[in-house]
Amino acid sequence: MLMYLFFESARDLSDPSASYTGSEVLGMGVPLFVAVMLMAIGLVLMLVWRFSNQGREFFGRSGFEAVPPEIASGQVTLAPDTAGAGQ
Repeated sequence: MLMYLFFESARDLSDPSASYTGSEVLGMGVPLFVAVMLMAIGLVLMLVWRFSNQGREFFGRSGFEAVPPEIASGQVTLAPDTAGAGQ
């Protein structure tokens, strides 16, 4: 359903006369061109980050790495938060 809506939106936005200005860039409407360019820039930045030193560490982690398993299973409890207790 969402893919259908995505392609319908892209088809509508590709018509330059449907945009506010009526102008076109590379044969497509300005809103579609902006969306395509932002997606392309995001993909390039994601790939650059993936192959950088910091990106290898981030993307190399296992999925669902949020808390240690001992805490998630309830075997270990955390101390109560006493940071705001004196106020």
